[in-house]
This record gives sequence, C-alpha cells and structure tokens, in this order.
Amino acid sequence: MTTQTDDPIEPGVSHGWPDRFAAWNDARLTAVGLSTPFRRDCALAVLMVLLHVVLVELVFAEQARIPGVVPAPFHLTVAVVVTSAQSLVLCIRRVNPVLCLWVVSLLQVLMFAALPAGVAVRGLAPAIAAYGCGAMLPSRRAVRVVAGVILFESAALLLMAVVPGPEPRPRGRPSRRWSASWCRGR
Repeated sequence: MTTQTDDPIEPGVSHGWPDRFAAWNDARLTAVGLSTPFRRDCALAVLMVLLHVVLVELVFAEQARIPGVVPAPFHLTVAVVVTSAQSLVLCIRRVNPVLCLWVVSLLQVLMFAALPAGVAVRGLAPAIAAYGCGAMLPSRRAVRVVAGVILFESAALLLMAVVPGPEPRPRGRPSRRWSASWCRGR
C-alpha cells in the first residue's frame, strides 16, 4: 500500500511571476558567467562592498553636520574597511554558512571596539549571513548558531560598555616639563 501526500509544489509546474522572475534572473546570471553559487555569492559580495562604502560615507557625512560631533577620519576608515571585509566574507555564505556568520560577527565586534562610544555602524552583511545559516542549516542547528552569535555580540558590547577604555590624550599645548625636556634633547 502506498501513501500519497499532497505536495503543494509540483515539479515542472510554474507558480506565477516569482518562478518566471527567478528563471529570468538565473538565465541572465548564467549568461554573464555566474553559473555557480560561489560565483554568485562573490558577485553579491562585490555589490555589497560598493553599497556599504556609499552608505558609510553618507552616514558619516550626516554626522559631520551635527554640531559638536566631529567624526575622525580614522573612524570613517575603520567603518569602511570593516563593512567591506564583512561583505567580502559573504562569498562563503553557501560554502560554509557557520564560518561566514561567525567571521562577520567577529568583524562587527572589532568595529564596535574601534569606533567611539555612542557610534555604531552595522551593515547588511550580518543579516545576510544569518539568513544564509537559516536557509542552509537544519532548524535546530541554525537556531543554536544564530543564538550563539547574538550572545557573543551582546557579551562583547556589554564588556565594552562596562570596561573603561584608555584615557584620551589631552589636546592642545604640551606641558612645560615635556616641552622643556624635548628642547634640551632628553
């Protein structure tokens, strides 16, 4: 005796415009040489790098308009470099989704540590990497991995908020003692 199940998605049957769009998109990507998932993920990563560079520049330009807030060029450089690196890690999102998510998360924590307090930049790469884990892994493992990443980022942010950073160097004229010893060649 065989059991029949009603499969809502029959193979070979079109289900409207989403299938037509996916087929059209697939044909165009294959025509330009992006035929494997890795190549398509690399193309996505390059597009994300370009998008993040523009978005970070816009965010920092807007922050420069706020009176009393002067973002340093170092912070802009850190934000651009780290969001670009996060985007490039998306190349492996279908090859090794867990590694992709953890590397993106580690880069996010490094960016939080490098930026001044009260400034946070988060690109789209963490969301895309988490989506990749949810789509590629079994449900239980995906939940464990994403929950672990959330706990890791939360603990790192809490640690950065509680542990004081290095004291900022005073700006302006150096002390007389330092300038006098410098002038005497000590």
